Amino acid sequence: YSSINKIITYEYMMYIPSQINFKPPSSFLTVSQVLMFTPNNYVGLAQLIIDDNSNLILALTTDFQWTRPPVDPFVMEKPFDQWIKIKFEIKTTTSQNGYVRLTVNDQFIHEQVRQTSAEDDLTLRLRLGMYNTGVSMFKGEWPTQIIYYDEVVRTIN
Repeated sequence: YSSINKIITYEYMMYIPSQINFKPPSSFLTVSQVLMFTPNNYVGLAQLIIDDNSNLILALTTDFQWTRPPVDPFVMEKPFDQWIKIKFEIKTTTSQNGYVRLTVNDQFIHEQVRQTSAEDDLTLRLRLGMYNTGVSMFKGEWPTQIIYYDEVVRTIN
């Protein structure tokens, strides 16, 4: 089942409790991502990450090679100890009129208009959970990290 030429929406709630050493230093911590899979490629279309200042940032790719723009769109400061409503809306297409939109707490944050697939055979997947790019490089013990997700919904039109 191909997801091309559709509008796919992922909605969910996310709660990040305050934690000591939540994010490893000098790395970013992915807390959710929308991934694109085709027979010849795999890339993240959009990721929500925690940066070095503990801000929630939207990381978008600009091509199908994981390249990110020089500045990532800002989402919110200190996203801890609160339920956050996340909505990704993706128009999947091999033409330039596709898009990736992000809404947080019912407020529009950002839209990237672009080709969202390099091929007609496309599958999108929402991945929830932490992806620590720096923990394996960190020397020493690292505390348990916790994020809660709820009310996860996918719609396809």
